[in-house]
Amino acid sequence: MLSISSLALAAIGGGAQAACTSTAPASNTIVTCSGANTTGVIAPASTGVTLTIDPNGSIIPPSGLAISLGGTANVTIGAGADPTIDTSGQAATTAYAIVIGDGSTMTIDGIIKGKGGISDANLGTNLTGFANSTITLNAGGKIITTGTAQNFALNGRGGNNIYQIDGLIDVTGASGQGIGVGNGDQITIGATGSIITRAGDSSGAIAGSGKNNVKVTVAQGGLVETHGSAY
Repeated sequence: MLSISSLALAAIGGGAQAACTSTAPASNTIVTCSGANTTGVIAPASTGVTLTIDPNGSIIPPSGLAISLGGTANVTIGAGADPTIDTSGQAATTAYAIVIGDGSTMTIDGIIKGKGGISDANLGTNLTGFANSTITLNAGGKIITTGTAQNFALNGRGGNNIYQIDGLIDVTGASGQGIGVGNGDQITIGATGSIITRAGDSSGAIAGSGKNNVKVTVAQGGLVETHGSAY
C-alpha cells in the first residue's frame, strides 16, 4: 500500500512546475526557466551565463529586474507567454526589464514589457548603455516600453552593437526612446521589423545625437515611425 500511495502521489505531482534552474547563477552557468515565475534571474557580477526562457515561460517580478547578468551573457527569450518578461507595472520610473553586460547576445521571440526595455547596469543616468553586443528581435517578438524620462527600449549607447530588428519595438512614454545608439552601431530593420515612438515630444525611434559611424539599413516593408522631434 505504501508503494502504491507513493506512486499515486508521484503521479499527482508529476506535472511541470514553474521554475528557473538558478535565480543567482555563477559565471558560465546554463540556466533554463519554465512556467510562470515571479523571481528574477539576478547575477550582475556573473559572466558567460547562458539563460533560456522556454516557450510559454515567463518572469514577472513584483519589483526589481526580471534579468540582470554580467558580460558575455547569452539570453534567449522564448515565444508563447504574453508577456514573457514584464516590469511595466512597477512603481519605479526606471523599471527596466533586463540588464546585460558588454559582449552579450540576446535572441528575442517573446514579449518584453517595462518602463524601459534592455540596458546596461547604469540605470540612473542612461548615458552608458551596453556595448559590443548582438540583439536579434525576431518576427513576432516585441519590446514594449511605457516609461518617461529617457527610458529606452534598447540602450546600447556603449557602441559597436549589432541589431537585427524583425519584430516590433513600441515606445509610448513621453521622451521615451527606441534604440539609443553608440559609436559604430549597425542596425538592420527587416521587412517585418518596426520601431515606433508615439509621444509627440523629444522621443525618437533611433536616438544617437553626437554618435559616429552608425549604420542603419531598412528593408522594403520595414518601418521607422516617430511622432517626436528625434529620428
